[in-house]
Amino acid sequence: MSMVGCWPVRPGRWAGLAKALGLAEPDAPATLTLQGAGHWAVSLAGTVRPLRLVHAWPAFAWITLRFQDDAPVARGKPLEFTVWKAGLKEGEWRHLRRCVAAQQAMPDRSHNKDTP
Repeated sequence: MSMVGCWPVRPGRWAGLAKALGLAEPDAPATLTLQGAGHWAVSLAGTVRPLRLVHAWPAFAWITLRFQDDAPVARGKPLEFTVWKAGLKEGEWRHLRRCVAAQQAMPDRSHNKDTP
């Protein structure tokens, strides 16, 4: 599966995520990735957790994303975080916004590719 995008997230923005997942200290670096089949994942403290994009709230300087974490530990609870434009390069910011918009337009894309 090819990687479509990879976005670093500043440690301070992930304090709630690290605590919620119980994986690492809040200041651990994290990375949000999108694979070619439309599968999102977060890498935190050497652990990769698959996520499913549920909703996005775009604004001019940030985007808040809500994901569903279907891991047994998370018990299907939604996971929200905000990515700030100032924390990314201009090209990374545009690419993230395009990927989110494309997946919102075709929400079942990843599921249809897995089934014949």
